[in-house]
Amino acid sequence: MARRPVKKTIESRLTAVERGIKSLQASDAAIIRAMRDGFARIESQFAHMESQFAHMESQFAHMESRFDQIYNHIDGFMKLHETLDIEFRVIKEQMRRLEERIERLEAS
Repeated sequence: MARRPVKKTIESRLTAVERGIKSLQASDAAIIRAMRDGFARIESQFAHMESQFAHMESQFAHMESRFDQIYNHIDGFMKLHETLDIEFRVIKEQMRRLEERIERLEAS
């Protein structure tokens, strides 16, 4: 059996290792690029979500002001109803007194 020179065997092994390292570096670079692209997409989605939340907050503020207006109208309506109820009672009492007076006048 003939022996190969040791120097050539070591060099061929080192060359193979070097090629393996370069291959790993290339695949690492591809993974890093893919991760950066993925993070960029996620950051973009978060920015979009933040703008959507800001829009929703403004919509909620608008709805809250509309609710305040509605509550004010309801309060006004309730006060009007209360006032009309009081006036109705006063008129009803006046009618009762007038009817009593008419009954007394008719009886005399």
